[in-house]
Amino acid sequence: MTQQNKLDKNHKQTIKQIYYSMKTIFKSLLAITVLSLVLSSCGNGGSKKGSQGALSSSAAEKVYVAPGEHDEFYAFVSGGFSGQLAVYGLPSGRLFKVIPVF
Repeated sequence: MTQQNKLDKNHKQTIKQIYYSMKTIFKSLLAITVLSLVLSSCGNGGSKKGSQGALSSSAAEKVYVAPGEHDEFYAFVSGGFSGQLAVYGLPSGRLFKVIPVF
């Protein structure tokens, strides 16, 4: 057997080893990802504190500004090509005024 044939054979074996090791790594990562998704989606995380869903109003209560009260901040937002300037109250998110700018 010539030196070139030995190198070709060794090269093919090395490529096969790399292929199988990459395949093993991919399968392991896939299994870890699937397992973490299954575990994170199961149960409610052990919390028994009432409803934490969309109907809980704690987030809405934090940003509520009663009528007649002033917002803490105001955002002046450009309308882009429409040529308008909008004024929003923050944190309430109320639209106060749309100012046409020409």
